[in-house]
Amino acid sequence: MERKFEIEQMSDCRWFYNFKDKTKNGETLTIEINKVTNPGGKNSLPYLWYKHKFIDRILESYWCIDTYVVDKENNSYRRYNPTVKDGKINFDWKFEATEENLKLILDEIIRLAYTN
Repeated sequence: MERKFEIEQMSDCRWFYNFKDKTKNGETLTIEINKVTNPGGKNSLPYLWYKHKFIDRILESYWCIDTYVVDKENNSYRRYNPTVKDGKINFDWKFEATEENLKLILDEIIRLAYTN
């Protein structure tokens, strides 16, 4: 099922996706998407991730994703985000910032939030 959402563009590299339908648990879902460009150098995050063997190459850009979920009692949570695992970056989901990779991440968030 196709999910309906509105996209709010905050800048040329930052968006909010506000979903119209409630999640499987009756929550509202907003996804914040930031496209980050590697500034280069030995202190950049992509370089340090590569140096410490979290990823297998230095990314030129990457998606930074936050999910905001509000339940029926108006409590806020960060759920359904495959790029985070146990409060840490999930490097299995740290991808180059391409449209195809963004679609993969969004599809996984939708699967986690809306599939029983």
